[in-house]
Amino acid sequence: MTAREIDGFRLFAGKAGCQNCHAGWSFTDHAFYDVGLAGEDRGRGAVLRLEQAEHAFKTPSLREIGRRAPYMHDGSIATLADAVKHYVDGITDRPTLPPDLRKIALGADEQAALVAFLGTLTGEGDPRPPSAIAAQDVKAVPAEHVTSISQHDKQFTPTHAAIRRGERLWILNNDTRTHNVRVFDPKFDFDSGAQEPGETVEIAFPKAGSYLVFCGIHPKMEITVDVVRYSRSLRLSSCSGRAFGTALDFLHDSISCYSKGNGEDR
Repeated sequence: MTAREIDGFRLFAGKAGCQNCHAGWSFTDHAFYDVGLAGEDRGRGAVLRLEQAEHAFKTPSLREIGRRAPYMHDGSIATLADAVKHYVDGITDRPTLPPDLRKIALGADEQAALVAFLGTLTGEGDPRPPSAIAAQDVKAVPAEHVTSISQHDKQFTPTHAAIRRGERLWILNNDTRTHNVRVFDPKFDFDSGAQEPGETVEIAFPKAGSYLVFCGIHPKMEITVDVVRYSRSLRLSSCSGRAFGTALDFLHDSISCYSKGNGEDR
């Protein structure tokens, strides 16, 4: 990389704040944001029917960005230089702008350096799929018996929870962002609406089973919740509320309390 490209990377990761949304190896967090483009397109707000998600669109990957002009969801910006300039002095101010997005004060040389770094994310040859894809072993995250879940930095903690049928799950937004807690399952359909920072969402699952809980605004936020009938393996500590017993016991109880044949509770 040239000195200018390195300067651009430092701006990307620091002063410009680009990595707040363009994160990870693919340079996207897969979330939806209002980036201040003028217009009436409701974006994610029309899907979720949430005022807080109005004008929000999914963060695109920056991989091979040089091949994808024009830019933005509507193709309204012709060049990467114009896209950077939009974040300097073109953002339309409105209540739905996220805390991750802010107008950035970059001089002309800094803008040029940032564009130079973005240019390094496009390969010299035409993109080609890998000749082989190697499978990876992913270890399952053991379930924790908790009734309170925290949201912070676009993540649930923990990411795998177990509760007894009849218990309620409380999800506290300790983040700086608005969230939308969803469950979309044949057994249960749940939509919290807009969950602002500091607010708590309460969920009562109607049946035993395994549920995927996610955020409608930041869909990569996921937590698996296993709802089981009472069992000896879910003895509670009066101090911490965590489960005792082995994962094998928990798995046995999960299977025994749910009938795969007809989907009904036992």
